[in-house]
Amino acid sequence: MVDNKNFIEDVNEQATLIIDQIHKEMEMYEKDEINIFKASLEKEIDAYYEGELNDLRLKTQTTISQNKLDTKRKLLKLRTDLAKELFDTAEMKLLTFSRSKDYQEYLKAKLAKNAVEYCNGYFEVRFEDVEIFKQLTDELNICNDIRIADIKLGGFTFTSTVDRIQLDETLDSRLLEQEAWFMDHSGFIL
Repeated sequence: MVDNKNFIEDVNEQATLIIDQIHKEMEMYEKDEINIFKASLEKEIDAYYEGELNDLRLKTQTTISQNKLDTKRKLLKLRTDLAKELFDTAEMKLLTFSRSKDYQEYLKAKLAKNAVEYCNGYFEVRFEDVEIFKQLTDELNICNDIRIADIKLGGFTFTSTVDRIQLDETLDSRLLEQEAWFMDHSGFIL
């Protein structure tokens, strides 16, 4: 029985060694699996963070673009409103001027400025200026073919049918020229 006991002890010892070896292999396998799982999980987390970060970047860029666009719209409206207010005021001042005594002298100077044979054509003026213009043409001894035109602020145009020229001395045109110049040179650029 002694032999049997030694044999059983030997078998138990061998079994314990094998069991210990299996436990060690299971621990290593478990650690390897956990490490692989952790590495995979870290990659997924990094990919998720990167995706979220890209979404935030996109949302931020979209918000910035929308804010820039809104700001440009507001600035454009402000620019338009300021320019309109400025030129509405200028228009009112020109209308006031066209009802003043200085207006007749202004027209006289404009007629004298141009070295044109006024008998070769006709004048176009606004309805309110017909009488003033008749007086001026009589005073300056020039032909007075005067026609009514769609002129709002004052002044005149002269069309020479012989020389094929047209002079535009209207306040309307001067205001439009100044408005265009102002828009080009005002610094109101977006």
